[in-house]
Amino acid sequence: MPGLFTAILSVFCYSFAYVLLHKGQVETEAEDNGLFPVLLVGSITLGIAALVFIVVKYHGFGFVGSLTKEQWQGYGLASLSGLIGTLAGRLVVYAAIRRIGATRGIVVESAEAIVTTVLAVVLLGEVFRTNDFVGVALLAGGISLLVTERTFLKERFLLNQGIVLGLLGAVLQGGGHFLRKVGMSASIVPVIAAALDLMLALLVYVCILWYLGRLRKYFRHYIHNWNPYLVTAGIMSATGVLLFFAAVRAMPVSEAAMIVGVQPILVTVLSKLFFRRLEPITWMTGIYSLLVALGIIMLQT
Repeated sequence: MPGLFTAILSVFCYSFAYVLLHKGQVETEAEDNGLFPVLLVGSITLGIAALVFIVVKYHGFGFVGSLTKEQWQGYGLASLSGLIGTLAGRLVVYAAIRRIGATRGIVVESAEAIVTTVLAVVLLGEVFRTNDFVGVALLAGGISLLVTERTFLKERFLLNQGIVLGLLGAVLQGGGHFLRKVGMSASIVPVIAAALDLMLALLVYVCILWYLGRLRKYFRHYIHNWNPYLVTAGIMSATGVLLFFAAVRAMPVSEAAMIVGVQPILVTVLSKLFFRRLEPITWMTGIYSLLVALGIIMLQT
């Protein structure tokens, strides 16, 4: 029961983070679509959580000397996932959400589950099961329905852009999830791995902004246009990660992942409840959100 409750809280945090992100994007109109503050707040949140865990569990950093070669490689893969999935993936997905909204953005981005599954089959030799075929078909059907919906909505060009960006983000984030999956097989500490993932993404992003001469500009923009929605989105996203790791300590990973799979439906509901005028929600939105959620669940079972 504690694991189930924690998993439910996790998917709520994940989902609400996307809705709050879109609200913050609309209000701030930042060039990077809110990536900088979300990475910063998330890194601080997970960094503190990892530090507390290290102090309480290991009483300091002495455990580093006892890490095996496989564990070092695991943490290295977790860090690399931060560059591919977290930095590059979020940069593209956030741009997609800016154009098509949180509801449609998360539906397209859910195609990452297909990417992760295919990489596991090709590179790790995992078996492509019947459930995987069904899951891929449901995901493809849901995304196809979203593409069809374009003809009924205005700003079709932005929808086309958003769908393309969302699919690219799905490939990048799917690759990131695959690296995390391989890294976690080395028995590394999840909260430390998650902190390394996000903190390296932030560090590299700051270096890129500095090199491009945009760091001061972005910093000033977010200081002068401080937005509670973006800050809360960063906290909620990091909290979702922590709660998911807590959930898998009390229940099977597959069951926790199934619960998180309802995220597309929950994003639709939360967007409709709290920010009704933020993006158009149609009957087709509900159908393809349900199809995508079922597809994710099938891929996880």
